[in-house]
Amino acid sequence: ETESLQSDGTVYASLEVDVGWEAAIEQVLGEALSAQLLAEVDVRGLAGIAALPSGAFVVDNKLELAGDVAGTLAACVRGPARVRSWLQAVLVAEDLDGAQRICRDLSPGQSVVTPDGHWLGTGWHRRRSESDTAAGMIARQSQLEALQSDFEDKRSEADELEKRIGDLLRERVELEKQVTQTQRAQQEAVNERAELVAEQRAAATRSSR
Repeated sequence: ETESLQSDGTVYASLEVDVGWEAAIEQVLGEALSAQLLAEVDVRGLAGIAALPSGAFVVDNKLELAGDVAGTLAACVRGPARVRSWLQAVLVAEDLDGAQRICRDLSPGQSVVTPDGHWLGTGWHRRRSESDTAAGMIARQSQLEALQSDFEDKRSEADELEKRIGDLLRERVELEKQVTQTQRAQQEAVNERAELVAEQRAAATRSSR
């Protein structure tokens, strides 16, 4: 059923990768980075799985990460346990020479990768290409998140500025009222004084006759 296959987003959007290891993650995970993450379901025997469109890739997260991740690519990333479990079998080396040394002692199923994307296993070696579908995906996601964060900051600043402008406009209206009232009071005082002076002059004129 469609509701059972509701996605919680892509794998790459759920990952937080240590700086410098983005290319290695893209090399090893490849198209799995674009897979849809189904966090609350188990893909095995899931109703509606046969209705997935051609080329669809879904991943569940029904797994508790077990074992030590030190020295593996799993230690370089935070995210779904299912994805990190795939990376536990991938050791890390700082450069190609180190990777080649580690490669001699790999256990079955293990491989080793370098920060720049050299990925080696027993009897095979793959080098990352900029033309790979996954190339730059994590960097673009990081840029998008940074832009979204910056947008939210700017929007908060704009909201605060709009509120401040509103407060200033209300203060201006109040000040204009006070100025008008003061001017009216001053004019009334001037009129009263003028009437008083006129009365005094009229009285003085009458008394001099």
